[in-house]
Amino acid sequence: IGCGHPRLTPTDSKPMAMSLPGTGPHRFWGFSPSYDVRDAMSPAEGAQRMAALLVCPGDVRHVLHTLAAARAGEGPEVDLAFHVYEEAPECLARHLLLLSIALDFELPRRERAEVFLEVWANTMVRERTAAYVATRAQELRRLLSREEGPLADLVDLSSLKMKDRDALEDVMRTWLEGVPFESEKLRDERLRAFYKDRYDHRRNVLDWDYSMGLAETAPVVHRVHFRDWRLTGVAFELRDASYEAPNRSLASQAAGRQRGASVLKRGFWGDIVNSPYGALGAECDDDRFFQKRSDQYVKTACDVAYYNVVGWFHRLETGRAFQVKQEDFEDFAYGSSVGRSGLLQGFLRGDQTGPKPREQLEGVPEGASDEEAGECGGEARASAEAAESAKRLAQLRELAQRRLRALPRFRVVLHSGRILDLFGRAKLAGALGHVHLGSHMAHLLAAPLSQVLGERATVAVEGTRFLVEVHREAKQRFVDKVTQLGERAGLAAPAGAVDGKHASTVRFAYARADERARKEAAEAKYGAHSEGGAEGAPAAASGGEGDCAVDIAALAIADSPAAEKGGGAGAGAPAPDEIVRPPAPAAATTTRTGPGATLPDAIGAPAAKVCVITGLPAKYRDPKSGHYYANLDAFKELRRRMADAAPAAEDGGVPEHAPAGVDPAAASGNHAGTSGKGPEVEPEVRQPPLVTSTGGVTRRLNKVV
Repeated sequence: IGCGHPRLTPTDSKPMAMSLPGTGPHRFWGFSPSYDVRDAMSPAEGAQRMAALLVCPGDVRHVLHTLAAARAGEGPEVDLAFHVYEEAPECLARHLLLLSIALDFELPRRERAEVFLEVWANTMVRERTAAYVATRAQELRRLLSREEGPLADLVDLSSLKMKDRDALEDVMRTWLEGVPFESEKLRDERLRAFYKDRYDHRRNVLDWDYSMGLAETAPVVHRVHFRDWRLTGVAFELRDASYEAPNRSLASQAAGRQRGASVLKRGFWGDIVNSPYGALGAECDDDRFFQKRSDQYVKTACDVAYYNVVGWFHRLETGRAFQVKQEDFEDFAYGSSVGRSGLLQGFLRGDQTGPKPREQLEGVPEGASDEEAGECGGEARASAEAAESAKRLAQLRELAQRRLRALPRFRVVLHSGRILDLFGRAKLAGALGHVHLGSHMAHLLAAPLSQVLGERATVAVEGTRFLVEVHREAKQRFVDKVTQLGERAGLAAPAGAVDGKHASTVRFAYARADERARKEAAEAKYGAHSEGGAEGAPAAASGGEGDCAVDIAALAIADSPAAEKGGGAGAGAPAPDEIVRPPAPAAATTTRTGPGATLPDAIGAPAAKVCVITGLPAKYRDPKSGHYYANLDAFKELRRRMADAAPAAEDGGVPEHAPAGVDPAAASGNHAGTSGKGPEVEPEVRQPPLVTSTGGVTRRLNKVV
């Protein structure tokens, strides 16, 4: 339904991605402003370490914001640990790319900010930027394979399996120059599939989206910038620059159905509707950027984003806050480094000729004049000039090393795989002071978050303020349902009513001592679970749910390896419009909470034919437990839980993992005729082959068994 190819139907297991076709299955940027995660924590007195979990944030804005504030001496001086989880390897690889660009102190600060924004949001980039990304890709591949390079001491890869590292390396290999990626053509396919009959009138559609969406929630975003991004995919453009190279870091593979077969198609599967301006260009700490003249803002979202990024880099390098002098404020704008103003100077100008970025920038210190910049790059020089250039290069690299050593003590821990397994890891038990959930991951409020939260912690859920696909009423319903999910999970909701149209995040407070009391209060307030898919999922609001673009009554759909790999499609999953959402269990299951607690079932026993493991439409039924399942991975997981619950059933107890409404004897495998001898051997489930497609050539990944 509008995810790239007219005949390709995506089968992403996330209900939000399916309800928002313009957003796409992969989110390469966030939809909420950055914040200092330390401000959201409540560490114990004398604590020396703070840890936060960022679930599908889209980019590294929260990490950079926190590091910049810590480098400037704002807040307590503690060790920071950022646990970052992304579903798609392409999104996780972009975290490394953006972090490496931000910490590349050999690149001049303001030019680095321009490159950062260009790689972060533009579909097309300059040739020099594409070459620079290729050099960063080579360094990151060395980090993954040998754990060497500038980021080796800052990035923790121990939580990634070797197959996850291989997937990241495969992604980075596609960033090299010469790898084909027709971003303009692939994005146009997305646009045609999204607009359908309105494609020729898309200017009118985007004008409506701006007037009824961003004009109210982010008026600093200029209409012209929003229009150009919707039409071309270029959000940040330097004047007199030519954008002819594809941004290969935005290429990804999405699972779907094409001509009746499950496929993984490489293309552009990111956002084509909402724009990236909400993440970095909607808010900043300088009110001058939001002043008006003749009812027009004096600055734009591009300038605000540029100010934020330059401010982060300035703090990281100097440890001092960044301020624009009043006499320089008029000239401060994105792209001013390639203009005639004397305030900024750039070295990746699109109209320049010469070597590639790394060759051109080596030996050029921050603030060098045009004459000095010309002396440092170019063709082979005389021996005296070459020696001077080598000396400057050595000095620049030494300066970059000193700046790296001056950074706050922190580690970025990368996570991938099944999200529910993350909550059961022993090293995260009770260790987190803050959890950030992307808007499309809000259903994880019904997951056992208390297992990883500390005695006192906070949880922030990204709102829908900058999602133009979501109407005003739907934004408020989203906030109301997220609030209900949080209260049912034992979290303290924000004081007062939350305005869904203007709320960037919904923040909750957590105290382990008050968890049980808050759950009981929520049950008394909202009643017992009668609808929704997962334990703690809210009931759908009566009436009008069909038009809610972010209907989170389906937030209980759980993650599974099969769903992430497109296995749900192979098991006969229908198109997203035909997804059957599981009803609530008959009674809430009894689960333990706290660190080290056993992971409960993601979904209770459904009355409809819905997989109890993945939440996808089920095609098969387990004869022992009576549960429906979607594919082979779900069948194995179901039998594993039955095997784990068997010892408790033999002792006469109720299996803790048994889904609600299920006979304990059935869940434990003690059926008549089996005498409790354990599960019988079941025939393997036949599945259609998984096919990869890059155009006219396809390849089968597995055979029909």
